[in-house]
Amino acid sequence: AEAAQPATNEPEEPETLDVEGKWTIRLENAEISLNPLNLIQNGESIMGSGTFNEGGSKLQVTATGTASRDTMSLHVWTVVSEYGNKIDKSVDLDLVQVDRTVSGSYELYSGEELLGSGNATASRAAA
Repeated sequence: AEAAQPATNEPEEPETLDVEGKWTIRLENAEISLNPLNLIQNGESIMGSGTFNEGGSKLQVTATGTASRDTMSLHVWTVVSEYGNKIDKSVDLDLVQVDRTVSGSYELYSGEELLGSGNATASRAAA
């Protein structure tokens, strides 16, 4: 009979990228930034809120997403209200940490329509 593997050979839980805090995310070629974007993390789950800056306009946004060992995926959308903001925009972000830099790609939508995509760079405010 084969010997049972000792339990110590269980794979260790991979570390999850720590993304909690205040971020600035710039969408290149779109003149748009998410600044500040405040993220709260619970394990692999991310939630947050912040400000979507385009030209001179500032819109409130909500964010949800997931983090893994060295990546962060976020869906960020503007808060539309009956008597307030009517601009329905959203951003899908796929970011990767390499050394001390977090960057990746974005897709920008207006409603269901893809407005543009490109590179995104993220930086976290010092605690």
